[in-house]
Amino acid sequence: MGAFVELGKTMINTKKNMVISRMGDGKFAIAQQLVVDDEHGKPMNIFLKNSIVVDVEGLKRVRDLVDEILAKETSQEKSK
Repeated sequence: MGAFVELGKTMINTKKNMVISRMGDGKFAIAQQLVVDDEHGKPMNIFLKNSIVVDVEGLKRVRDLVDEILAKETSQEKSK
């Protein structure tokens, strides 16, 4: 599996991000990232398992992120 390279993320709600990363084997991972404050009030990002349920506005933000990454990836493939 190897390292993950973050390609982008978008806020789903005030405490959760959706993160799309490229894995070491060239596949893509779509993950949930919980944003919480530690005991000193400093933000911590914690990755979660399972699916994400979003409302229409959250879904629009997901679409925008996927469109952005697809455009970058297809343009890189054409330049190879």
